[in-house]
Amino acid sequence: MVAASIIVLSIAGFVVAVACVEILVILLRSVSSYITMAHEQLTQDNVMTRIHEQSLRLDLAFYENPAYQDNLHLA
Repeated sequence: MVAASIIVLSIAGFVVAVACVEILVILLRSVSSYITMAHEQLTQDNVMTRIHEQSLRLDLAFYENPAYQDNLHLA
């Protein structure tokens, strides 16, 4: 009888351990997803800032150049 209760406790402990690991995996996936999303947003903001800064440095005549307009249209 004592051996059976030890086996039951061992199985219950194992089930609890597996459940804790699963919860940890779910939590880490959520954190990883959040970090990925934040990194994507920061990268996108950085690229857009660089594009805007470069466009402000260019002379307005550059935008009136037909060759530039052709390249822009093809892109």
